[in-house]
Amino acid sequence: MVLAFGPPEFLLDSPKEANPQYLAWIQQDQNVLCWINATLSPTLLAHVACLKTTRDAWIALEKRFTSLSRSHIIQLKTQLQSIKKGSQSISEYIQRIKHLAENLDVVLCPVDDEDLIIHTLNGLPSDYGPFKTSIRTRYSPISLEELHVLLLCEELSLDNSQAVVPDYSSAAFLSAKDNSSG
Repeated sequence: MVLAFGPPEFLLDSPKEANPQYLAWIQQDQNVLCWINATLSPTLLAHVACLKTTRDAWIALEKRFTSLSRSHIIQLKTQLQSIKKGSQSISEYIQRIKHLAENLDVVLCPVDDEDLIIHTLNGLPSDYGPFKTSIRTRYSPISLEELHVLLLCEELSLDNSQAVVPDYSSAAFLSAKDNSSG
């Protein structure tokens, strides 16, 4: 077994004699490898059990977790890009967006405010069409917090306008009934 680091395997002045520092280095490396293996779950242990050095085990674990975190980043980005408001309130919707953004920040892949605003606007239903246009055509940039406040006002306005719309179908029916009987 040849280590990438550490003392030479043989003494420099006597090339056939084993270097005691090298033997101590090997022993220490094997101890650390045992400690690493003892802390791993059976699933992870299967990935490093056949490896002979701490360095090899560490590299294998690094590759394993790097690919997992990369797929996690892609999953979070996909969720953010495809997020829809649906039947949630604006506060719940913004909270979901912030949660995804925080998770991306944790894995060292931060999303800037402008991108968050684009994703937020794209996930709004058609009722918010004029609002989305007004935000997209603004001259000055807006923060996610400012957008949240404006969206709360727009949500309230939409709720009020839907509640005020009279039901003309029943009024027309009653009017037609009164006209036909009189």
